[in-house]
Order: sequence, then structure tokens, then C-alpha cells
Amino acid sequence: MTDPSGVSAPHHHAAAAAPEKHLAGEHRAHTTDPARQVSDAAHVGLHEEELVASKRTVEAGAVQIDTEVISEPRTLEVPVALEEVIVERHAFERRPAASPIGDRGESITVPVHKEEVTVEKQPVVYEEVELGKRAVREQQVVSDTVRKEVFDVDAERDAQAKVDGDPQPRR
Repeated sequence: MTDPSGVSAPHHHAAAAAPEKHLAGEHRAHTTDPARQVSDAAHVGLHEEELVASKRTVEAGAVQIDTEVISEPRTLEVPVALEEVIVERHAFERRPAASPIGDRGESITVPVHKEEVTVEKQPVVYEEVELGKRAVREQQVVSDTVRKEVFDVDAERDAQAKVDGDPQPRR
């Protein structure tokens, strides 16, 4: 049979002492109540606290993506066409001219053309940025102080108690 203090004793009813309150928690007073004295083996369960982690989702902040306009020089090489006048000289078979040489020289005008480059700026989409989220896992270490019960042996008068692991009996 087990009483509220965790003592298990064969064929005995134990009367629990009133618990005392201490800073470290509840502490049961030592008792010499004859009803608690056990002639046979007794078992006392020792308790301890364990850390148990739980999780909840909270907002951790936000990430904002902004665009910014920057200026940078660009250079294009553009092929252009232009006309040029070619003057070729050819040897000619001599013969008499139809008209005499005048006092003024003769002039011939040949118009020439060229392509002229003009530059305009045209906006184009050059890249797309996709925003998304994914869950990642990481380890987080948490710690706290836990309490546990340990036993204390009080031997009265000439009584001795031998505790496993102790070199000397306790008095």
C-alpha cells in the first residue's frame, strides 16, 4: 500500500505529516510517528522534474524586397552605311573634242548619303524575381533549472543506516 508521500509499506497505514512550504517547494517534515515505522522493507519513490519542450509559431519579422534604380554607362557598336564618291581615271583613245576649252572650268556635283545613328531608351524586362517561403530546420538549445527529490537518512541515537555506495554507515 502507498501513502500520499510515496512510502510503500506492507500492512501499515501511514499518517501523512502536514507539508511545510519552503522556497524550494513543498517539503515533508521528518517524523518519528510510530505508525510510519516499518519493520520490513519500505520503498520511497523519488521524483524529479524533466524539461519538456513545446513549440508555437510566432511572427519572426518580415523581409522586404525593394527595387532601386541605378545608372550605368552602356556602349553599342552600330554598323552604319555611307556613300563615298569614287574617282577613277582611265586612259582614253585620243580624238578631237566637239567643243573648244572654255574660260571657266566645268563643275559636277554628286550628292552622297550616310546613315545617322539616333539613340532611344526602351524599357525591357531583363530578369524576374520570385518571392516565396520555405521551412528550414535548425537545432535550438534551451535550458532551465529543474528540481528533484533526493533522500536524506537520519539515524537516531545508536541506530545506523548503511547506504549503498557510502564507505561509512550513517549515524
